[in-house]
Amino acid sequence: MWSRVFTALSIVPPIAAGWALVAGLQAWQPPTSLEDQRLLGNAGRVLNGKITTLGVVAEMESLLAMQRPQVLILGNSYANTNLEPEQMADALGVAHQKVLPLSVPNSIATHWYAILEHRVYEDGYQIPVVVIVGGLQSLLSVEPYSESSYEDLMIQLDSNEPVVGQVLDLDHPELRRVLRNRVLVRDMLMNGLRDTAVSLFFDGGSAATSEAMTRLFSDENIDMGRHDQKGHADETDDSTVTGLPTADESLVEELAQLAQRNGSTLVFVRPPMKVWTPEDRRDIVADAAEAEVKAIFARYGHLYLDMSQIDLPPRAYKNMRHLSPEGAVLFTDAVLEEIKPVWRKQQPPRRR
Repeated sequence: MWSRVFTALSIVPPIAAGWALVAGLQAWQPPTSLEDQRLLGNAGRVLNGKITTLGVVAEMESLLAMQRPQVLILGNSYANTNLEPEQMADALGVAHQKVLPLSVPNSIATHWYAILEHRVYEDGYQIPVVVIVGGLQSLLSVEPYSESSYEDLMIQLDSNEPVVGQVLDLDHPELRRVLRNRVLVRDMLMNGLRDTAVSLFFDGGSAATSEAMTRLFSDENIDMGRHDQKGHADETDDSTVTGLPTADESLVEELAQLAQRNGSTLVFVRPPMKVWTPEDRRDIVADAAEAEVKAIFARYGHLYLDMSQIDLPPRAYKNMRHLSPEGAVLFTDAVLEEIKPVWRKQQPPRRR
């Protein structure tokens, strides 16, 4: 009897320690850098590369109401830098205001689904062609990678989200906070060890060292930099990628269904990158997963457009993944060659 009592008591400390750890991670408020504070402060306010005064939702609704677009360009910052809306409008023979970009930084498929459902189709807009510009990893991902990106998603959602709720736990934000803080604690410990090691060899103090190392490893000029590292190639097989949802676990089919149901043709444009882009910055996705995405798009009459290998001159790039104004013109020309047939199919037949 006593042995059972002691056995039962022996598991109490580990359980208590576990609960204490979870409670601590849930309650902990991590110190934020100036960049993190800026991103959180701007969450829900940045659209098409600019801070809005009305907020993103109100600004989107205002633009849609005023312009009533026939082509919608949706995506993360690539949708803002890599395509030229006015050039597209001229080529398709419509007024400039009829091609509308809605670019939300670091957005992924979950954002795009929510925007199309709540800002576009629920308000009765009929848009023949919806162009989504982003990495294939972003199309497959469902979990926002940062607090600011999560807030950008939450403002787009309604209280009842049957589709997004299938891939994200919207009812238990405290669990998300625990997981986020677990990663932040790990990063703080590893960065502390890194900075301490560097301080042993260089003068300047720990604060100066930390600031210098943060600048050195900053991703501030590379959109989706941290997010892109969620998928990586297996060391023994370059065709295998881990860390990403499969097509079945993603919102790819739901996006395709939503667009088809509302009379839109969806065009997904996978953007290019410089040839010397490091491996961990590339949009690496397993061949099988890409084939599944292509099959879903084809099944619903949409277009999957892989432009990641297009040959552009070095001057066409602003950085590894974002195009310069000159590069955007060249890239838009190439994309238009594929979009024009889609556009013609969507036009009503002319009366004779």
